[in-house]
Amino acid sequence: MNIFKSRKFKHGSLATALTVCLIAAVVLVNVVATLLLERFPWSIDLTGSGNYSLSEEAIEFAEQVQEEVTITVLYDKQQFANLGGYYEQCQILMEQFPQYNPNIKIRYMDLYEHPEFESQYPNLNLEMGNVIVESARRTKLLTFYDLLSFVYNSTTQQVMIAGSTTEQAIVSALLYVTDENPATVSVLTGHEETDLTALTNILASNSYQVVTQNILREQINPEADMVVICAPMTDYTDEEMKKLDAYLNNDGQFGKNLIYIASADQSLEALPNLMAFLEEWGIAVTDNLLVETDTSMMYYNEFFSLQSIASNSDYSHVIEDTSGYFVAPYSREVETLFSSDQNRKTQVLIQSSESTVLLPYDRLTEGGETWDPSTAEKKQAATAAVGLRSATGASDEISRVFVFGSAQSFDQSILSAAAFNNAEYILGLFNTIFDKEDTIQIVAKELGGLSLNLSAQSIQVLTVTFMFIVPILVLAAGIGVWFYRRHL
Repeated sequence: MNIFKSRKFKHGSLATALTVCLIAAVVLVNVVATLLLERFPWSIDLTGSGNYSLSEEAIEFAEQVQEEVTITVLYDKQQFANLGGYYEQCQILMEQFPQYNPNIKIRYMDLYEHPEFESQYPNLNLEMGNVIVESARRTKLLTFYDLLSFVYNSTTQQVMIAGSTTEQAIVSALLYVTDENPATVSVLTGHEETDLTALTNILASNSYQVVTQNILREQINPEADMVVICAPMTDYTDEEMKKLDAYLNNDGQFGKNLIYIASADQSLEALPNLMAFLEEWGIAVTDNLLVETDTSMMYYNEFFSLQSIASNSDYSHVIEDTSGYFVAPYSREVETLFSSDQNRKTQVLIQSSESTVLLPYDRLTEGGETWDPSTAEKKQAATAAVGLRSATGASDEISRVFVFGSAQSFDQSILSAAAFNNAEYILGLFNTIFDKEDTIQIVAKELGGLSLNLSAQSIQVLTVTFMFIVPILVLAAGIGVWFYRRHL
């Protein structure tokens, strides 16, 4: 009898073939599904605020990246996920960027297992948990303090994680490493200046290179596109003034920028050199403080006046909505000394309402008891202006000196307030000066709500179940069927 032609063989062979095909199909589906999930954003986020999903703005930006960028997480992938909470959320968000653009890749590197990796970045102080974002142009190092936001609990005297800033940190890094020509901003110190951390954080988050220089000891970086001086309490020396003049002149090429920020805490009599310098650019910071008499134009009190963007300057449309307000607390009056003069001209940028009156500084220091705002003359006063100078006055390269009358306009509490246009206007001003496209604003994410995202342990269970247990059960069932059919 030919067993190859027997009924048992035919049925048994068919059952075996079907079993093998089914097993192969299950394995293939799992492998393909795993690859697709790594490449495409098929995960489901059920949190009400999308805590585990990239925002539309971030997705749109990621899709536009045209250069190859590598995100390197200095941690073991599984151990990073096992940290749970915000750290797991960080990982989930970072791994979504490559899903929207094959130019963006992510990898994990455990420094304990690969200590030699650190030698590839001799200029970076690498630590476990850091994230390196790099392109062929440049590299950006992110720490946990960039990926997460923290808040100090005065009751427990502990620093607590308040939310995830991973999304904006990665977007900012992508902006920085792919920018063809990032602008450099140099913040000058050495004269008891007011802290500018809030401003420098915004600039750094929008692909600007921010450095700090001590004007007492250093020459101004000739590669800097902008220098910032924030409310110095002591005057610049003649030698330091020469540094400023040389920087703005730029060997006759001009094309440089300076922002000077005044404060009500300064004594202008102690700053004759700096005040004379500003006047050469057609701008004067006066001893008068703005006081608002219209309660509808106040925010906190009469010194927190709401300012409007001047409509007739070259920088009146640096933001889309010019109807909002710029708040300038305790602002000094900023005067323009002329509109144009040969190769120089000035423009008002920010101005008060027409119901503003001016309080002489000496009256403020005396307590102001003898000063009555109702008897003072009302006027529309400027709180920010710009002086421009070129070699000939024609449309060639120009240098600019921007003057703001209120250092508090740059405080974190003001720049982070959505009710005001301060942050939007200042960033828009920088972007306009350096011909940069509008950047995106992304809100920090806080954990909460129901999410379908699984823990590392659950992922392991599902992986073992569908990659091994289910195929083995199917194989066993197939073998059982084969033995059963063999004895029919």
